[in-house]
Amino acid sequence: MKILFLILLLLNLGLVAWHYWIVPQPEQSRALESGVPRLRLWQPADNRAPAPSVTAPTQVPVPATHRPPATAETVSLRNTGGAPSCAEFGPFDDSDAASRAAAVLKARGIAVIVTTRTKAVQSGYWVYFPPFATYDAAKAMETKLRRRGIKDVFIVGEGEQRNAISLGVFSDPARAARRRDALRKLGFKPKLGRRLRDEDRYWLRATAAAGEVLPQAASVATAGTLTRRTLACVTQ
Repeated sequence: MKILFLILLLLNLGLVAWHYWIVPQPEQSRALESGVPRLRLWQPADNRAPAPSVTAPTQVPVPATHRPPATAETVSLRNTGGAPSCAEFGPFDDSDAASRAAAVLKARGIAVIVTTRTKAVQSGYWVYFPPFATYDAAKAMETKLRRRGIKDVFIVGEGEQRNAISLGVFSDPARAARRRDALRKLGFKPKLGRRLRDEDRYWLRATAAAGEVLPQAASVATAGTLTRRTLACVTQ
């Protein structure tokens, strides 16, 4: 048994010696075959790791923004500047005249809006008594005038002149003055003033696009004399 144990021990020692001293390691054999020495870790003398190298960034050219070539249409739109111009034409005494003038403007490509305004128009010269406090007071004065033989007496029944007494409306101021003076000789004190009434007047509000020119008033008028007033254009 001792002899068998010694034989097995010698065999194991022989295998260990063969493995470490006779048979080459894979790394060593590859290094010897290629002729490249083993890699060794390098440590600096001051035990500090070397600073990593920084590579300067490469500048990548940025492509220029693509711009389409200018065409005749785009140049026309680009060169169109300014703002629309606005004006009003009038006044027109009736709607028919305003409509005819509006057609003249629309034929030139100008936008038109017809507007209506009320204007106090003199209708003559008025001889009258100012409004009384009540209708009964006005009626009493009317009765007194008629008893003195004064005709053409009328009590105003509505409006700002309600309860006033009209003694006549005259187109000629001289005739109105004679009527007033005759009543004064009878002891009354009427007034002489201008008789006004409200009438509609028509105006055309015209808007021309940028680059367009609004015509003069004379070229718009179909009859009579018109006024042209420059307006600030209102944006909606």
